[in-house]
Amino acid sequence: MSQGLWAYVDGTISAPIAPIAPLKPSPLDPNATTADRQQHADDEKAYKEDSALYVTENAAYLAAALVWNKANDMALGSILLRLTPSLQQQALHSTQAEQVWDTLENQYSTPTIPMVYKDSKKRLLFTSI
Repeated sequence: MSQGLWAYVDGTISAPIAPIAPLKPSPLDPNATTADRQQHADDEKAYKEDSALYVTENAAYLAAALVWNKANDMALGSILLRLTPSLQQQALHSTQAEQVWDTLENQYSTPTIPMVYKDSKKRLLFTSI
């Protein structure tokens, strides 16, 4: 990953998290007490403030998500281009480079008996020279 994308593959740079939209207060009951009316007014005021903050946070999130998605797509494409066609088919359902990498790592990082035998044979040949 010479393109500076490794942090997207190993999860160091994770996808941005979308902000949660504030909940609008329920309508005021016509038979509400004075205390309930005051609480509702306070809730409405807090909702308006939270909504303004949400708009700002959501704009920042969308900008960060755009950058992250582009880099993740580049990393994912780079991985897929280096896989055999059969492995590409297995990885096509994934949308994150980290998921594909973790799957490949789990599948191929554990040595099998033939791999251990082959490595042992290489060592024996190397030491006998």
